[in-house]
Amino acid sequence: MSELILDTAFVNFLSKVTQVDDWEQEFLNLLSQLEFVGCRKIIKSQPFDQVTAAMLKHLSEEAQHAYLIKEAALKINDKEQSWAQGRFTAAGWEYFQGLDQKISGLSEDRSLAYERVSWAIERRVLQVYPLYVKMTQWPHVKGTLELVLSQEKDHGRIFSGAHWSTELKNEMKAIEETHWHALVSSICLAVAH
Repeated sequence: MSELILDTAFVNFLSKVTQVDDWEQEFLNLLSQLEFVGCRKIIKSQPFDQVTAAMLKHLSEEAQHAYLIKEAALKINDKEQSWAQGRFTAAGWEYFQGLDQKISGLSEDRSLAYERVSWAIERRVLQVYPLYVKMTQWPHVKGTLELVLSQEKDHGRIFSGAHWSTELKNEMKAIEETHWHALVSSICLAVAH
């Protein structure tokens, strides 16, 4: 996995969000939502007769991550909020959907979409979660994210993209970065007031 640089806007956002419990709970809900969408992507993208044990493991871990992060959010404030209610929800859906559509569209072979989208997402997760672990004041959030990160690092190794051309990787990086910047702009606006 090559390094990503997290932009100053996101670092500032995270610094602000970790100071307000309700905002941090909503940010955790966004992360839970994104983990769930990743789980859905695996299910929807794989033909029944091509599902492997490794895919099922990845699917179960993504579902577990969504659950664990949602539980961490509830420990900040026991007021459960659906993903449809959050101020970051729409930005999260747009990020994943846009990224998925663009990367999936790079090839007519739809079977490649799962691995490629996973590669793009895992690169971002491996940058965002460690930073969040450092910035949150909640010990249970740190513990949850460290557990999730241990599995995400394995996913990063699985989806290394070692067999892809540099040109393809650069194209996918550019797609993800475009959608990431749009997500960051939206979530920053949501807490600007």
